[in-house]
Amino acid sequence: LQDPQAIRRILDPILELREIRRQSTPILLKLAPEIESEGLGELLSGLEDRVDGWVLTNTLQKSSGDRVGGLSGGPLRDISRLRLKEALSRTSKPVISCGGIMDIEEARSRRDLGATLIQVYTGYIYGGPSYPAALSQAWNKSV
Repeated sequence: LQDPQAIRRILDPILELREIRRQSTPILLKLAPEIESEGLGELLSGLEDRVDGWVLTNTLQKSSGDRVGGLSGGPLRDISRLRLKEALSRTSKPVISCGGIMDIEEARSRRDLGATLIQVYTGYIYGGPSYPAALSQAWNKSV
């Protein structure tokens, strides 16, 4: 699902249903970190008219023998930052950044790079219940 045509086959019925129901629910498309410059640019430009924003990035695929899984958390930090920069240079839509946001400094970094919002999973698991509040305070500090 890293081809605009394949994604359109999924998005178009959703868009039709949204129009029929007269709903304004935003549609955000989450993209994989493996999608590099040219492919990312093709997806962004090819689907810009069908989505309301982007979520970058998903889990990094990893294969080990006959096992396939994914990397999340810290190992995604650098590639997620790179994809955020690339996307922001190619779209005017909001971009939610995720992947490798394990501490307050990284949350601020994503904000400073231009992310509209951030999404955290692994950082929340390791940071505990107070992590979202700490991130929120850091996000709003010195904006």
